[in-house]
Amino acid sequence: MISIFFGESFLIKRYLEDLTQKKVKTFDLEEENFENFEKEATCENLFEKKEKVLVLRNFEKNEDFKKKFLEKKEKFKNLKTEIVFWYKEKPTKKDKFFENLKEISEVKEFKAPKLWQIEKWVEKEISRFKVKMEESAKRELIQRVGENLWQLHFEIKKLTAYKKRGIIRKEDVENLVPLSLNENVFEILRFFLEGKKQKAFLLLQEFIKRGENQIMLYLLFKTQLKNLILLKELSEKKLSFSEISQKTGFHPYFVQKNWFLIKKWKKEDLLKLYSQIFKYSIWAKSGKIDPNLGFSLCFLEV
Repeated sequence: MISIFFGESFLIKRYLEDLTQKKVKTFDLEEENFENFEKEATCENLFEKKEKVLVLRNFEKNEDFKKKFLEKKEKFKNLKTEIVFWYKEKPTKKDKFFENLKEISEVKEFKAPKLWQIEKWVEKEISRFKVKMEESAKRELIQRVGENLWQLHFEIKKLTAYKKRGIIRKEDVENLVPLSLNENVFEILRFFLEGKKQKAFLLLQEFIKRGENQIMLYLLFKTQLKNLILLKELSEKKLSFSEISQKTGFHPYFVQKNWFLIKKWKKEDLLKLYSQIFKYSIWAKSGKIDPNLGFSLCFLEV
């Protein structure tokens, strides 16, 4: 059997880890050749009870391997060993090897959960560690980490190691899980939009002193404001939290925590701030202005 996997790498890794009834072995085609692969794939151990799964990595640029594999594809298709081609990126129609291979393969895309589906994924991940977590703690975790599955897994693992007994509470998350870059950017914007400019500038300066990529910060500010403007437009249509969440793909908690800000600010003011950040990000990229000074002028001119 031949399979083709691509998509969210964490989910592929998790899927392979869960194949406990099979013997999974990774074969790196940057280091190995076709002959070694063929020997491994066709070798059957009569005393081995578990079925073998051979996962192929880094084969995309190995033209010799791909050519030889396609020449013997019918042979490999009928093997007892399952052969998995793990693509780094989603293959396209321009990939002739993929187009040939998919005719005899099972193609599986591992899609990352959307923001509004993250909570269910977190609940499932928590259950793997056999611990319990308060609803408020789950919300806090998602707000702090966002959609990064690797990071969510790591933080849940850390929380369960800390709280071996009892329930993981919101204060545990606040104490142990750092805010993501996105969340820190949100905090700066929140302070500014609430009229707490000094707090906003202090947090921004702390970020810059830490050596954060300032061009990336501009991008994150633009993304956050773009989301706020979209929420503002939908709120003016009198849509509910759940309707807005469905339309945008935003998690309901994201909508709720931004609701006060979009009610307080006019759409014109949000657009003005967005245009300022857009202008100074262009100037910062081209070297016309120091990025740090650009941030200050962004907020001072609104």
